[in-house]
This record gives sequence, structure tokens and C-alpha cells, in this order.
Amino acid sequence: NKEWQGFAAIMAAAYAKDLLHQIPPSKVEAEKPISEILSSRCGKTILSTTILDHLLQIDTHTTLAFFFDFNDARKQKLEDLLCSLAVQLYHTGNEAARRLDSLFTSHDDGRRQPDTIALSAYIDTMIRITGKVFVIIDALDECTTREELLHWMRGLVSSNAQILVTGRPEAEFQGEIPRSFDERNCVLLDKKAVNADIRSYVESTLEQKPDFVDKKLSLSILEEIRDKIGDGADGMRGAIRLLQFLVHTKRPLNVLEAIEVIATQVDQESRGFDVDGRLCQERDVLRYCPSLVIIAEVTTYAGTVNELRLAHFSVKEYLLEQAEFDLENASIVITRTCLTYLSDVKSKCSTIRSDFPMARYAAESWMDYAVLAETSEDILRSTVSFLRDETTFQRWCRLYQADREWDNEPGPPRASRLYYACLGGLSWAARDLTTEGADVNSQGGGYGNALQAASFKGNPEVVQLLLDKGADVNAQGGEYGNALQAASLEGNLEVVQLLLDKGADVNAQGGEFGNALQAASFNGNLEVVQLLLYEGADVNAQGGVYGNALQAASTKGNLEVVQLLLDKGADVNTQGGVCDTALQAASFKGNPEVVQLLLDGGADVNAEGGEYGNALQAASFNGNPEIVQLLLDKGADVNVQGGHFGNALQAALSNGKLEVVQLLLDKGADVNAQGGHYGNALQAASLRGYLEIVQLLLDKGADVNVQGGEYGNALYAASYKGNLEVVQLLLDKGANINAQGGLYGNALQAALSNGKLEVMQLLLEKGADVNAQGGRYGNALQAASCRGHLEIVQTLLDKGADVNARGGVYGNALQAASYWGHLEVMQLLLDKGADVDAQTLQAASRRSNPEIVQLLNLNGAKVMSRKRSSSTNLRERMKLPRL
Repeated sequence: NKEWQGFAAIMAAAYAKDLLHQIPPSKVEAEKPISEILSSRCGKTILSTTILDHLLQIDTHTTLAFFFDFNDARKQKLEDLLCSLAVQLYHTGNEAARRLDSLFTSHDDGRRQPDTIALSAYIDTMIRITGKVFVIIDALDECTTREELLHWMRGLVSSNAQILVTGRPEAEFQGEIPRSFDERNCVLLDKKAVNADIRSYVESTLEQKPDFVDKKLSLSILEEIRDKIGDGADGMRGAIRLLQFLVHTKRPLNVLEAIEVIATQVDQESRGFDVDGRLCQERDVLRYCPSLVIIAEVTTYAGTVNELRLAHFSVKEYLLEQAEFDLENASIVITRTCLTYLSDVKSKCSTIRSDFPMARYAAESWMDYAVLAETSEDILRSTVSFLRDETTFQRWCRLYQADREWDNEPGPPRASRLYYACLGGLSWAARDLTTEGADVNSQGGGYGNALQAASFKGNPEVVQLLLDKGADVNAQGGEYGNALQAASLEGNLEVVQLLLDKGADVNAQGGEFGNALQAASFNGNLEVVQLLLYEGADVNAQGGVYGNALQAASTKGNLEVVQLLLDKGADVNTQGGVCDTALQAASFKGNPEVVQLLLDGGADVNAEGGEYGNALQAASFNGNPEIVQLLLDKGADVNVQGGHFGNALQAALSNGKLEVVQLLLDKGADVNAQGGHYGNALQAASLRGYLEIVQLLLDKGADVNVQGGEYGNALYAASYKGNLEVVQLLLDKGANINAQGGLYGNALQAALSNGKLEVMQLLLEKGADVNAQGGRYGNALQAASCRGHLEIVQTLLDKGADVNARGGVYGNALQAASYWGHLEVMQLLLDKGADVDAQTLQAASRRSNPEIVQLLNLNGAKVMSRKRSSSTNLRERMKLPRL
């Protein structure tokens, strides 16, 4: 039935994923061979999901899957794929979890995400050691970083993984996929049949659906819609406008934003946003584009939202073939809609986002489209008028400022109208503003001035305009110090050349990177680096985050730039910057080729300084055995002291790098060397809970009772973190259970203070002194009482804890419980004979808890009159620290 085919095809493609969330593919029996399954009208995602569901039922191997999605910006790049696969591998077992934990720890303790090279290496390693692995990657054509993806896939093919990929047969894939996978393993779907069905349904929907037919639309609806629809077609205009947003939006619209788009009139003389034009219910938005859009529930960091999306990629492709949806035409409509909306939404700053759901989206998006729509005189006039008007300018800036994208409440404007126009690349608007007398050298904004903002964005037309209007090419200020540094960082050769031709000082200091050469070197902009050096840039100039250009290039692993700088006379041993030397930077970042190049260039392998003390410690912390071996082969001193961790062994232990630990020990690392944050290697390993490494260190002669470091001793460190197996091992090896040291005085208090109950029980069973004095809380009972651990207090009392023992910040256990309002703990202590005095009542009074005050009074507390000085002293004593 041909009338049914079109409907069936687009419905299957559009709703497959939602359907498969409700009905597991495993419940759908199919007996056809794969060659028959891969026939016309079979969607790629249906196929991938069905196979995935089947593979997940098999326990003998690991299955990894990733679905690229053009609707979701978080599922469009190689980096997104690698992160997803890494997380899936993380959940397969201890080794994968340990390695990924170590990888993230090596990147500023998880504050920085590993780059694609590091993630790829992790995934490749885990696939090799995991055994049988199936990898499913769906919709390659919806990936925006295809070249990187194909390069990564070539390496994946050579691994022991079995791979299934799907994608539209576009040029890159038609050439590369058969070569990588062998043409015999590639099956081509009947694209013409699928596309014909989808196109047929899209066209029939627009031409035959009653909602559209009632409008008496022509056959060429999308090309001639404005000419053919009269004043009664406002809803259809809104639908077309909404589809233009959905086709070209840089992030999905949520349903509330979509409703605002429809309610904003831009096609009539009486433009404006009409609150009464809002739809009554969210799902009513589906009526405007029936069968072409869907509502998807998405979980974000801010909660669950309903997003409006095109039903299928083919819908987007079809619409893009129509003139109405050309990027320039759509940008005109989107810009006009956003500016109209922002001009009409009137509300307090505190409520504007809740009152007008599209306010933030319009504020952050309109410039992105205006720069493409400036060819329209109407848009140019609207843009300049919007910026010139004080009310709309203030409203916009309070919603969003492009140089403070991270700030949800950016406040009033921090720069001129010209600055923001230049930052957005609005060359014609900037020209009109300067013609009207805007000051091109006005200071303000994150980039300091309009020229630096335009240079950072890499817009040569705007830069030329500003220079022609008298902008100071060497003006200082802003994040990057000057325009040349900003342009050099972004690597826009044309802008850099333009600035230099206008007299920019190539060695001007200031800003995050100190100078232009360091900025260009950091980002690996080879041509810009060459140009700057040709123009006389000082290759050894100091300053900025990375100290010098060589260290900046080494940090990012920019091999060609490093080689060029060395060839131009860069001092390989210059110290300064966050990593102190180029060698330490490269070693920490895990770039063996750069490390080798620097060593060949004469880098001092034992140079001291910086956070990690030396290159070997930096490499050990990062856990790169190749670089550690390379440095050792070049004469690195395995026991040299310095840096945050004291020595290389402790640095490696802090992240559980077993292979590196073994390598350092084999090279003579002193297992009992003192110093650094953790005091010694055993304490570092015990704190982290690396049982295998603790055993190795003990086997190598580590002193189980050596004192030092933040945690005093290894037993204390393991107890504080609740590493039960490590605690047991240390005790078996003779650790002094009552050894003093650390903030909490001893291992028992450390475990109690951090709520590690199993460790506490073990320590008590092994003879820990329940009344040992020392540390923040004075004794174990006070620590438990402070935390309100009723069962632990009972256990300690049963073990003979002195209920009235004094010491610590709260004086005694009853005062600690009283101060923090732990009524049940207080009652237990009182039942066990705790003494009540005025200080205890004072502690309770500070927390304004009448029940506790009453309890204490009933148990004999007496408030005696005191002299003013005594009362003042008591109040001062009771200014107790927070937990």
C-alpha cells in the first residue's frame, strides 16, 4: 500500500528510539538473516539498537555502544564518544575503574577532563586487556568531528574489538569505511527507497493533512508560503518560524522557549511579543508542526526539561533544501524574533527569566545569527536601534554578556555598545556606531577594549574598521593584555598580520600568556609563531602563566612549535611559570616525543623547582611509565627531594601508578624517604587504599611506624579514609595502634571523626586505647559525641571510655554533644555519670535548644552569677570552631 509506505517509514525513523525504550527489542522475534534485515525502510538506529539489545544478553563479553545525535550537542564529537566509552568501561571492573580514576586524578585531581589522546589511550588499553569486546557506534554522519573520528576508528579496527558502525554513505565514509573494515563487511541500505518514503510523507503531510489543507496552501508550500498565505495564516507563519529555529539552533529549544517563538509576531507591521498568544499547554506545540517535531524529556544539570526536536535527521535535510530554510534567510527571521522578544519582555531582573522563558536564549543567541543577517537593511537598523536604546541594552546585558558566558547573572554592562558589537562580529553595526561617534578606545569588558575583543574573535573586517577609526593597536588591559596576544592565541593569521602592519609591539608584555609568542605557542599556531618570530619576537621572553613560549608549547605537546622555538634559540632550561621548566611541563602532561626533543636539546633532567619539584616527579604523578623510563635513562635522580610530594615515589603512589612504582623501586627509590605532603611513600599508599602497593612497599622494607606528613603515620591515614584491608595489613605488620600524630591525634579518633565505623570496630578489637588523649577532640568519646554517633558512644563507654575525660576543643564529651544539640547522646552520657556544669549549659544555650537546656537543668546544672570579665572570658571560650 503506497499510501501507507510513507507514513510507516517516517514514523519508524522518528519514533524508533522512544519505542525501544518502552518495548525491549529482545521481545520482538525476528528470524531473517542480516542481509534481509538490511533492506529498504530499515532505520540505522533501529538496527543498531536491536543488535545492542541482543548483545547485552550475552555475559561472555563486554559490549560498548554510542549513538551520535544531531539534536544533542553532547553527542556529536569524538570527545563525547570517548567519554561515553570510558564510563562504560569504568563499570566493567576494578582494573578499568582504577585506571580511569588514575587518569582523572592525573588531570588536576579531576578538575580537568583528559584530552582525546589520553581517553583514546585508556580505551585502547582497556579493550586490549578486557578480552572479547563488541563496540557499536550509530549514526557516524551525525558526528561533527568526522576526520578525528575516522582517524580513531582506524586504530580501533586493529584492536581485538568487534565493531559495528552505521552511518549515511557520505563521501568521507564511502572512501574510508571500506578500506578500514574491508568492503566485504560493508552493507549499503537502499537509500533511495528510504529517502523516497520519508520525502513522500513529509510532502504529503504538508499538502494533505487537514490542518494544512484548510489553509489552502500551494504545492510549493515552503518556497511560496508567504505569498500564498493570507492574514489568517499566522499559525502557519509561526510554524515555519519555529522550524527555522529548530533547523539552525545551536542548542535544542525547550518547549517553553518554542512557545515563545510562536507567540512572537515578526511578519506584520505590528511586531511584538504577545503574551496572550502563548499556547495553553506545552503539548499544543506539536499541532503547529504535526509529525515533524517531537518532545523529548532530557535530564540536565538543572533538572529535567522537555526539549522540542525535529522528528528525524531527514526532516532537517528536506527543510534545508527549501529556500526559506537557507541559513541566511533563517538567520534574518531568528534575529528579528530574538530582538523583537527582548524589546518587549518587561519584568524585574529577578523574575524576567521565569516570566519570559526565552529571555536567556534570545539574549545569548541573537548575535550569532545577526552576524549572518547583516546583509538585511532591516536587521541592521534593528540591531543598531536595539544597541542604542538604553532600556533594551541594559536588559540584554543583565541577561547575558558574551565575554561572561559562564555568568548566569552578569549584571549591568561592563563595556560600550561598540565593544559588544565588535565582540559579536557585527561589522556593519560597528561601522554605524563609530560613524555616530562611538569611542573606539573606550576601556571595559573582559577583553579590555573593542580591538582586543574583535582580535580574539578573529574578525578582520571589524579589526580593520577599528584601526581605521583610530584604535590604539597597543592598548593594554583585558584578559590577554593586548590585541596581538588575543589574536595570536586564536591563531587568526590575517588579523595578526593586520595588527603587526599597524605597529603592534610584538614583544608587548601583559595578559594571561605574558606575550603574543607564548599565546600562539600554547595553542600550537605554527604559522603565527613563525610570523611573530620573523617580526622580532623574543623567543626567551619571560612572563605569563607558563613562564615562556617553550614551556607553553611543551605543556600542550605542540611538537612542531617546540622544535621551531629550539631552532630559534629558546633556552631549554629557563625556569619560571606554572611548571617551572619546559621539561617538567612536558613530563607532567605526558608527551614523550616532546620530552625526548627537549632532552636532545640539552634539558637538565634533574632541574629543581615548580609544584612537582622536578621532571621525574611530575612524570611519576602523571603515571606515564614511558616518560619515567626515558628520564631515568637520561640520568634522573630517583631519590631527589622537593616539590609537593617530596619525591617521585610518593608522587606515583598518590595516584596508584603501580607500574611506575615498580619501575622506581627497581631503580633504587628509597622506600622510607621522608618529606612531601604525605611524609613517606607508605602513608601515601595507605591513604589512597592501594592494598597491593602497600604490600609491595612493606615487602621492600617500608617502616610501618615512621612518623611525618599530614596524617602522622600510615595507620592513621588508612583509618581516616576507612581503608579496612590496609588497616588490617598494617596492624598485622606491627603498626603501633596508639601512635600519636595528625589532626585527630591517633588512628581511632581519625576513624571516628570521619565516620569509618568498621575501622573503629577493628581498632577497638585490636586493643586501641579508648582513653588515649590528644588531637582535635582530645579523646575518642568526645569525637563520637561531637558527631552525634549514639551507637559508637555506647560502644566506647562499654569499652571503658572515661565519660568525664577533659581535653580537646569542646572540653569534654558532654559539652561537645550539648554544643551540637545531640540530645540522645547527652542523655546517654548523663546516664553514665557525666558531670553537668555551667559551661555545658552555656554550650547548649548558644544553640538555642530549650530541650537540651531543660535536660541539663534537670540534671543539676547551676548558673552562677559571675563578674562581667568572667562572663566575657567564658563567652570567648565558647566561640567554638565549626566541624
